[in-house]
Amino acid sequence: MGLEAICPYCQRPTVQDPWVPDNDNPSMEVAPHRPGWVLCPGCGKTFSLTPYSWDGERHQTCGQRLRIRPAELPEPAL
Repeated sequence: MGLEAICPYCQRPTVQDPWVPDNDNPSMEVAPHRPGWVLCPGCGKTFSLTPYSWDGERHQTCGQRLRIRPAELPEPAL
């Protein structure tokens, strides 16, 4: 079982213990490259910060542990 264990409509697990890959790599820090979206350094895929793709600790596709820092805002023009 992989991502099919999470309901695409309500984002809730459809089984007691949904499978998420664990690649055992050290946690990596990333920043969103556009609002609500992150490029995973573990697998190179862009994903949205929703429960379907992100569990708050790991990217659900590859299992990479991530620390997501706030997006950097551009300096306002004077």
